[in-house]
Amino acid sequence: MVFGGLVDDRDLKILKILEEDSRKAWSSIARDLKVSETTVYLRVKRMNKLGILSGFTVRVDPEKLGLKVTLFLLLKAEASKVDRVGMELSKVEFLDEVYQVAGSHQFLAKASLPSYEHALKAIERVASIDGVYSVETIVSLRTIKREDNYVSKALYWLEGGQARASGH
Repeated sequence: MVFGGLVDDRDLKILKILEEDSRKAWSSIARDLKVSETTVYLRVKRMNKLGILSGFTVRVDPEKLGLKVTLFLLLKAEASKVDRVGMELSKVEFLDEVYQVAGSHQFLAKASLPSYEHALKAIERVASIDGVYSVETIVSLRTIKREDNYVSKALYWLEGGQARASGH
């Protein structure tokens, strides 16, 4: 079965294993999937080239680094300056994520910060961007779910959005 026209079942299995442990050796993945190490290597190389894999990384718990405040910013921008505001937001180092969105706001941004004092400075910095005329904030009280397992999500939708036997 091919998903999205770029990957097949074996690719998805490789991606799922790497998503769980990006340091896992090719030989171990090959053993798990009962294929050659070369097969794993060539498939990963192809998925890198296609941009399906955009690198191998680690997941860091921001709270363990002292970033205890998660701040979401909903921004309104002047229509004629939306592109410029987006470009400026992409340069703000303390923002974790920035999305241009549809609806009553033009942008949604997320920042992980050490304190509420830093959150105030972050809000002021973002509000000062030329073209931003409204900033609404949401402060997260606690994280309920945080995961980056996109392969599992793709498989969920591929299977028709049905809960699997494992209860998920």
